[in-house]
Amino acid sequence: MSLNIMNKAQIESYKFFPLSLKYFVGICLFYLVYAFFSPAHAACTVSGTTNNTFTYTAANINSDATVNLSGTITCTNLGLPQISNFMCMKTVFTGTTNAINSVSLPYTVTATVGGAGSSTTNQTSNVWYGPVPTVASNNIVSYSVNIKVPARTGSLIAYPQGTYTASVRLYWDMDLLGLSCGDLLGGWDSGDTLLTANFVVPSLCQ
Repeated sequence: MSLNIMNKAQIESYKFFPLSLKYFVGICLFYLVYAFFSPAHAACTVSGTTNNTFTYTAANINSDATVNLSGTITCTNLGLPQISNFMCMKTVFTGTTNAINSVSLPYTVTATVGGAGSSTTNQTSNVWYGPVPTVASNNIVSYSVNIKVPARTGSLIAYPQGTYTASVRLYWDMDLLGLSCGDLLGGWDSGDTLLTANFVVPSLCQ
């Protein structure tokens, strides 16, 4: 009889052990995720120009209008500036400014971040570029974004007076192995920032 009791106790203990293990693993994963995404553990800081303005004049109203936004991105891991081996980047934008009196301005975007992207080829919105080897100086990467309203050749267009704003959200994502772009989980080496370019048409251009 005692032998049967021991067997039952062992069975109950075996049933309890996997359940306890699941709770333990769940708690460990929770703290691991919390530590990984904690602001104290990781952050990317943008330093530079995120907003700039181009003012039209009577002389340049029919020329390309380009606004440059550039600076540096510092990503920290355990409090120190660090990079991963490969860089990906993308921009998300509409390609059209706000409208004034039903008139809006089209714009194109070229962008580079840490070696990814191109300064000459127009970006396609919401498309990742990379991975490419990360280019950095002292573990700090540079970004440069050009937002351009192309010239309206062949005609003199009187734009309604006001400020036309183009918004571009810049994303970057570094990866240790360079296997993919755009981590679903994010991490210390990824982030985004909003860039805005203002195109001002004063009354003299009307």
